[in-house]
Amino acid sequence: MNIRGGGILNHVHDHARFATGVAGSPDESFYVETLYWDGEIWQSISINNYETTGFLSCDQCISILHRNNPHIPIYDDDPERFLKKANSINKTLHENEVPVGERAHVMAALLLALARDGRMRIHERPSDLAREVNGNIEELLRDHGKEEFAKTISLKLPATQKNHQKYRSAIVETLQHLREMNIRSAINSEDDALGKFYETFLKFANGAKEMGIVLTPRHITKFAVDVVGVGPNDKVYDPACGTGGFLVSAMDDLRKKLALEHPESYKKFQKNGLYGVEQRDDVYGLALVNMIFRGDGKSRIYDGNCFDHQFWQRDDMVFFTLRGQPEPEGATRPFTKVFMNPPFKLTNSPERQFVDHALKQMKLGAILFAVLPAVVIGGAREHVKWRKELLRRHTVLAVIKLDKNVFYPIAEGTYALVLKAHIPHPLNNDVFMGMLMDDRHRPRRSKMLSAYSFQDNVERMTADLRAFIVGKPILKNIPREQVLTKIVTETPCDLSPESYLSNRPPDLTIQTIHRAINLDAAQKRVAIIAKPYRDLSYQTQIFPLSDLIKAEIPAPLKTLKEYPEGAIPVVSATYYENGITKWLDVPKDLRLRDCMTISRTHNTRPCEAFWHPYEFSAIKTVFVLQPIDIFARNKHAMIYLCQAVTENNAWRYDYARNVKLDELEVYLPAHHSGLPDIDRIISIVENQLVAL
Repeated sequence: MNIRGGGILNHVHDHARFATGVAGSPDESFYVETLYWDGEIWQSISINNYETTGFLSCDQCISILHRNNPHIPIYDDDPERFLKKANSINKTLHENEVPVGERAHVMAALLLALARDGRMRIHERPSDLAREVNGNIEELLRDHGKEEFAKTISLKLPATQKNHQKYRSAIVETLQHLREMNIRSAINSEDDALGKFYETFLKFANGAKEMGIVLTPRHITKFAVDVVGVGPNDKVYDPACGTGGFLVSAMDDLRKKLALEHPESYKKFQKNGLYGVEQRDDVYGLALVNMIFRGDGKSRIYDGNCFDHQFWQRDDMVFFTLRGQPEPEGATRPFTKVFMNPPFKLTNSPERQFVDHALKQMKLGAILFAVLPAVVIGGAREHVKWRKELLRRHTVLAVIKLDKNVFYPIAEGTYALVLKAHIPHPLNNDVFMGMLMDDRHRPRRSKMLSAYSFQDNVERMTADLRAFIVGKPILKNIPREQVLTKIVTETPCDLSPESYLSNRPPDLTIQTIHRAINLDAAQKRVAIIAKPYRDLSYQTQIFPLSDLIKAEIPAPLKTLKEYPEGAIPVVSATYYENGITKWLDVPKDLRLRDCMTISRTHNTRPCEAFWHPYEFSAIKTVFVLQPIDIFARNKHAMIYLCQAVTENNAWRYDYARNVKLDELEVYLPAHHSGLPDIDRIISIVENQLVAL
């Protein structure tokens, strides 16, 4: 019985409503099947049109009970749980010595096999297991007219037979992870689950940058589809489709609009409306998985280089010719909407060539949404001619600067360029320029932000930009966020929004006074640090820091998000402005005074120590200590002690090792009696300050 889901819920009903059976061994692999009693018969439970293969969550059980229906039509799994599982799979593949470069290939193969048979047999012999997986792949690809790709995506046992058993363990454990999270249902949800999987693999393998792969986050693909708009008669194209994120968003958008009331129109779009090209075999395999799971008809995603493909339409049929083949007679270009995020910084194929290729495939007046790096939009001189030619041939509708962390950990400034194809840009046309702020759409980052500094304008900008594209009036210009403006076509023909957005008046508040005070303190501290903090001509002695501390006080604040801006300095593990990271309105019972703080984490500089002879509060990334009275009574003595703590101990700690309070020790001037020489310490600091 599923204790977390069905077991608890069964307890409050006269008749058991859920029955979960488990077969197999936890050391190898096991199956989970859950049935639901609707009052008349027991039925298998399905989510997003796929039978479940793992335990149900309590939320899923409640949804089934509420509707008295074992079929949940749309359910998006918790993204944090999903990412944890993805990390676990990556760890499994690593521990079983599957090379980084092969992991996406293995994942694509297993997902395709599961798409064919969710309860696939687990064989003892590695060769039999590989044959089972590959047989399912071949059958599925044959059903979708992609059988020629079976050899490329099929599993291949290691060349050395002694490694076969470890490879089998990797396959079995990965299959178990996928079953437990009901992967078939998850991929068919409205979220781009597969894209998140692959993104996680790349981040943990640190391979995204060297592979030249940039996966577009789900909220950006949704933003693109929402602002451009997709209808049932559109032909949608992505020339560098990756795992299919843009195509998935387009299909999900139409599914919401059409699937229930106009199912035939939706099926027609699935079959004839989505097209993509992907060059990397492993990524292409994942794109196939993504589209096949979602039932897109014949999976019109093609492997190879997009520059080798020229797309055409005759009547309602879309087809392509390869490089060197003649232009087909009587055919026109097919695509009405293009979404793309081409690879960045490829030597042989700069990003603008992908845009040029896509525009050639588009009908007159079709709309393109492209994610491009800063250098193409408003940067280097080598791109100026291209920008001018773009305006001569096509209409720029909008340029949106994306958040600087949208493709983290890849550091690249990016913009969304929206064009209307083959209509020269009228010089008197307004262009929508904006800066997208999306703190809400990146949960891990949002946890680090104060509710008072949180910025997210995705929903508003989506509505305004969509209205602008279809010719409706929009909200007034917003400083630093969005503006309707004319493009300056003279060199450098800059298309970046920062060149057109207006600023807003500075808010000269008490924060300015605090900044001035902190600057003065920082100048003095820099000067002190710049000089040796001890003179070797006098006797020094090492002291455990614990001998100089009267008490350790727990940091009063858990997060920086609980309180609005105010006048109380809050100390964290930063080394700027005497350790002060924020000025907040903190209640009196959470304030401290006359304490030393020491950074305990590695995210800035570990072991940075500061003295706070004023009212303050602190977050748990620092130790808060009350020094013994002979130090606490004198500011100069405390400045010396803080610098001694930092210089004597910081070298011990880095990203792999946090600060341990009981390890800290300091060298101090000392009397022959063995006690700290406070007068000497004060004299050293005073002499240095006078020297300034």
